[in-house]
Amino acid sequence: MASITVHEIEAQLGGTPPSARNAFLRVLAAVLNYGVKREWLQSNPVQKNRQIRSGSRRHPNTTTPTTFKHYYSPCLELDLALLPYTALALLPTSDQGK
Repeated sequence: MASITVHEIEAQLGGTPPSARNAFLRVLAAVLNYGVKREWLQSNPVQKNRQIRSGSRRHPNTTTPTTFKHYYSPCLELDLALLPYTALALLPTSDQGK
């Protein structure tokens, strides 16, 4: 544990997608912080590695009152059983916003 270097970490993470890289660094940092607390190593080499911003932050999907009324009013007026289907149909899919 004490012999892990910043360069070894970087070499292992080469070509890893940013989200996976950051997740790995978080877990490794926690493990190595435990080693620092136990005085098994002097410092945590993960602290010298940078996390990469993935740039794929998703914005929350918001529904305006007008949109809500447009889609849900017919359900309330005609058939309340359609309300759950309509609510699920308006949820964003994983490929929206690209």
